[in-house]
Amino acid sequence: MFEVEVSRIDPFRSLVKALSVIVEEGTFIMNEAQMKLLAMDPSHVAMVDFELPSSFFDSYQCEGEPKLSINIKEFLRFLDRVDRDEQVRIVLNEEKARLVIHCKRGGHSRRFEMPILEPLDEEVPQPKIFFKGKARVTSDALRMAIRDANLVSEHV
Repeated sequence: MFEVEVSRIDPFRSLVKALSVIVEEGTFIMNEAQMKLLAMDPSHVAMVDFELPSSFFDSYQCEGEPKLSINIKEFLRFLDRVDRDEQVRIVLNEEKARLVIHCKRGGHSRRFEMPILEPLDEEVPQPKIFFKGKARVTSDALRMAIRDANLVSEHV
């Protein structure tokens, strides 16, 4: 069982959008503390190591360690339909192999369903890299740098 609620969709949508640039499909592994995704891009050049703590959500319920394999671009298409002022509840229906997205604002509600994929059993090897430095970049600065680089190259 996995169910989350979020009232501010923009930060969550931005995270999913960033993932969709690198990976097409991914298998999220959830537990009581977090959602985690470890995936490689299709050409096996870039790797995503993504962790989202349960505290990010307004409500987070998870029993066991369910796996959620989805097409991330398709998931983003559904999230793009959510308005800023809507309350969103995302539920994993393992029996029907569906991810259900409920949107609610006032007395109006909508419901989207998308199929989930078979979990990929491919284990992503984590490189043993030791970094000597640290850097902190605000998301706005990174977004602006990516847009600037996009002016001179098709592959950013």
